[in-house]
Amino acid sequence: MAEWYWSENSMEMPCEEDMLGQYGDDVSESDWELPIGWKCPPVIGLRFMKGEEVQIPSAGDRVVVLEYWGLHCQPCIEAIPHMNEIQAKHYERGLRIVSLTLDRVGPSDVSRFVKKHGMECSVALINHGRYEAEIFKSSTGSCGVPFAMVIDKKGIVRYAGHPMDEGFEPMIEECLGEENRPPVPLPLISESKDELMEKSEEKLLQILLIRRIPVNGGDGKKQMVRSILAKCTDTVYYE
Repeated sequence: MAEWYWSENSMEMPCEEDMLGQYGDDVSESDWELPIGWKCPPVIGLRFMKGEEVQIPSAGDRVVVLEYWGLHCQPCIEAIPHMNEIQAKHYERGLRIVSLTLDRVGPSDVSRFVKKHGMECSVALINHGRYEAEIFKSSTGSCGVPFAMVIDKKGIVRYAGHPMDEGFEPMIEECLGEENRPPVPLPLISESKDELMEKSEEKLLQILLIRRIPVNGGDGKKQMVRSILAKCTDTVYYE
């Protein structure tokens, strides 16, 4: 039976109350929920400690698994050989597994853990910025780890749950068997500065993130408008 790790010391995936406390009232329910069937927002601000740096979601040719774990999580440790096996089995077909720790620890702690337990997937630290809040919440509302999401070639979340559950690998195989999606060009931004300033911060943020343009947690509306005007009016980006 798949087991979860639960903690009272903020060593697990944040719950709704934790996130609202960390990010303030600006984060609404739509900011942190990510149900199955929704398009995964671009995940930015990751610091890769091991392995290939993976674009999340992919550009149309890869299936990506986001796995959340904790250093003090025994079920996470027990799942490592399983994740290594799945990565090796499906790597050539385009599977990439990115293991993310939500622990508030330094890179050296993560490096020692990765080496000790023989993690073979890409491993990254999360930048706990306001704009990465969307990826933290599971479709079931669970705050336990290990927790994994399967994101298909179209960027759609197809599985969200324990990586040892019986439905995890079959969903990966199903997604890998689907045809690659050709890149889709995004439209150039034609609005003026004044028109952009009338949009909400959420709409401006969406314009930038879908084009994978870095956004700092402290960027306000004016800074986002400047970035859009400088980078999105004459350069074609692809979804």
